[in-house]
Formats: sequence, C-alpha cells, structure tokens
Amino acid sequence: MSRRGSVLDMERYNDMEDESEDEDEEEDNEEDNEEVSVKKRFEEIKHNLQNDKINLRDADELKRFAEHNKDYLGKTTAAADDDHNTLLHLLVDDAKDKVFDKYQPLVKLLIDRYPELLEIKDNSDRTPLYISISKKREKLVRFMCNTHPDTDAILGIPCLRTDYCLHVAIKKNVKPDLIIFLIEHAGERALCAQDDMGKTPLHLAVEYERCTDAQLQVVKALIKQCDKAMDKRTIEPDCFSPYRYHEYTRAEAKKAAEAEAKKAAKQKEKEAAQEKKDDISVGSGDGLLGKDDVSGKFKIVAQAKDPKASKAIAGPKGLDEPFLDMGLEKNELLNHANARSQPPLKKYASVNASYTGHKSAGLASGSGELSKAGLDVSTGIEGTRNSDVKGSNQNKPMGLRKSKKRGKEKEKESEDAKITEKSTDAIMNFLKLHCMRTMKHDDAVDFLYGRNQGISLQSRNKHPK
Repeated sequence: MSRRGSVLDMERYNDMEDESEDEDEEEDNEEDNEEVSVKKRFEEIKHNLQNDKINLRDADELKRFAEHNKDYLGKTTAAADDDHNTLLHLLVDDAKDKVFDKYQPLVKLLIDRYPELLEIKDNSDRTPLYISISKKREKLVRFMCNTHPDTDAILGIPCLRTDYCLHVAIKKNVKPDLIIFLIEHAGERALCAQDDMGKTPLHLAVEYERCTDAQLQVVKALIKQCDKAMDKRTIEPDCFSPYRYHEYTRAEAKKAAEAEAKKAAKQKEKEAAQEKKDDISVGSGDGLLGKDDVSGKFKIVAQAKDPKASKAIAGPKGLDEPFLDMGLEKNELLNHANARSQPPLKKYASVNASYTGHKSAGLASGSGELSKAGLDVSTGIEGTRNSDVKGSNQNKPMGLRKSKKRGKEKEKESEDAKITEKSTDAIMNFLKLHCMRTMKHDDAVDFLYGRNQGISLQSRNKHPK
C-alpha cells in the first residue's frame, strides 16, 4: 500500500470517530431533554389538578388525558436534578383527604397501568406509600393498598435503609384503625421486618409511650396476623423480646418522670425561697406603699423628712407625674394610685366619671355614671349584669354550642389517648398470656425473662439446693 493511501485511510477513520462522538453527544442531549420534559410535564399535571383546570373524574377527559400523557406517566424525573420522583411521589402533598376525590382517578390510572411505580424510591429512599403514611394521607393510603395487586410486597420494602411502612405508621402515631388496616394487608415479610435496632412493628407497638387503650387493639391485630413476630429480638447485647422491651421502656419512662418531678420540686423550693426573701425586704415605719418592679409586691417608699415641704415623692409605678405631699392620708394616696393604674375602657371613653382626677372616663370605682351607661364593671359587657352573664345555654349562639360539643368530643379522644397504668397493664398481660398459651416452656421463659434468666432457671432445676 502506498504512503498516500495509508494517509487517506487514517483521515477517513478520524472522520468516522468524530461522527460517532457527535452522535453519542446528541443522544445524551436528547436524554437530558427528555428527563427535563418529564419533570416539566409532571409539574404541569400537578398544577392543573391543584387548580381544577382538568377534571379527571370525567371518563372522557380521563381517557384523553391518558392518551396525551402516555409517554410520561410511567417514568421518573431527572436523576441529574438530584431527584428521582414518580408522579405518585409528587401527588402525595396535594392529595389530602378533603380533596382526594379529584386525585383518585389519576392514582388508579397510574397503579393499574404501572403497578411498579409503588416500588420506586425517590432520592430520599422512600416509596410513595411510605411518604403517604408518614404524612397521614389516610384516603390515599387505603386506596393505594386496595388498588395494588400485592400490597404485602410494597409494605415489605425497606425505606431509609431499614425503616418500613408499618414502622413509620406506628412511629407517627397514625390512627389505630389505619394501622390495623395496614396490618391486615401485610404478610409475614412486613410484620416480621426489623429496623436497624432489630425492632419489629410489634416492638414499637408495645413501647410504653404508646400504650393507650386504643393501642391494645393494634397489638392484638399484629399477633393475630403473624405471631412469629413474638420470636424476634432486638440487636445485642439487649436481645429484648417484645415483652421485655415493653418492661424496659416502662422502667425508663418511670425514671424520666421521677427526674422531672425532682426538678419541679427544686424549682418550687427556689421560688418559695425567693418569695420569702421578698417579704422580708418589705420595710416598716412611715412611708407610702409602692410596687416593686422586680417582685411585683408592695413595698414601703420613704416619705420626705419635712411633711410641710411640697417635694416630689416617688409613687407607685404607672403614675404620669410624681406624688406631691399635700397632706393626704396614706390610704387616700393608695386609692388614687390604684384608680390611675387601671387600663382605660376605650369603648366607653365618652362616659363621664364622677372622679374628676382621671383623664380616661369610666374608671372610678363606684361611679354612678357607669351604671347609667349599662356597663357591668366586672365583665365589661354592655347592657348586661353579672347575673345575666351566667345565663343558660339557650342564650349562647348556635356556633358556640357546636364548638362546645366538638370540644367534648376532642376531650374524649384525648382521654382515650392517655397512657395509664390500666392501659399499660392490659398490653403487658395480653403478651404474657399469649406467650404462656402458645409457647413451649423454654421459649416462654426466654420471652418473659431473657436468655440468661432462662439458663439460670434451668440450672437451678437441675441442681436444686
């Protein structure tokens, strides 16, 4: 081959290599543009739903929507933008219970066509179901579980490395009936799943801080659905069974309560000592009663030595000008100061007070003008008396009565959510009885007392004293 031929071959090879690089670069740019367009399209869909610009409850409109967006619905947003969201991830924030009906058709469309979307984790390592549970989107959670063909598989996916859907449901204290719903849709894989500390959903459910009356039903549901969770232990060195973990958290809570009580007692003693110190600081002899700026208690303010002199004397806090020694009795000066310190009633500033020493009207105690204006001094309610204010429920507006009813309902819910000795004992006794009924002797000893205690008991049985 001639030298010229080899040079031409080299040039053609270089040209082919440049064309290949250009094609690769174009493909990368197309992929980036596609990823960006997916994110843009998702944001557009979310915005239109949020602002009622599309109505997917209409079957025809839903069909047109699905056809128009078929190339996007099953994809995720750009990894280059440091996120990895499906459309389901992005819908969770807006799909609250009050407005879920307008999101439901789209959620169903996505899960029916692309059930794998519930398995995809975002950049924070969370599935759409995990986020929905943590944000307490009850209707969305129920709909996802009822629509997906294999909910147990989704509930068994570890999120945030070793956290699971049932774990976050219990940690976030979602409603007990929703937790029980999730338990009923879970299998052994999800119910026996352990976090990085070796705790199963059952361990979390029996923690002392969650042992309310309603929690007993959650514990029963967990054991009924899969009592193999009773065999799981936390990581070493504790190796707590659910029963022993309950006892441990209960003892820790008691220690914390005792420490808090001691702290409160010390604070009370400190306040009492300060109050006693303030009382001792009150002087005696001739003088005026004034308020101490720090303690708020009355103290003696010394008068001028010469009673005939018209020198300014420090008076109680709140006066616009200093007292002048005009020969008044101490009680009169004190009454004057108290009257001046009362806040003005702006609404009744036009009422003339009988005590002319005040700039603001309606402040003098015992003024006849106040009663003429129909103002009750103690309540500040125009046209009413104390006896009228204590009227029956019939005088209250309808909204106030409804508010009172809602208040009673919330109070009842609060009572049900309280942790008491009775509620904690009920959970502890249920675990103990179920263990004794279903476990062999050695397993029951391990469950109730721990492995070392079990070995000790067996040793004593073999070598009685």
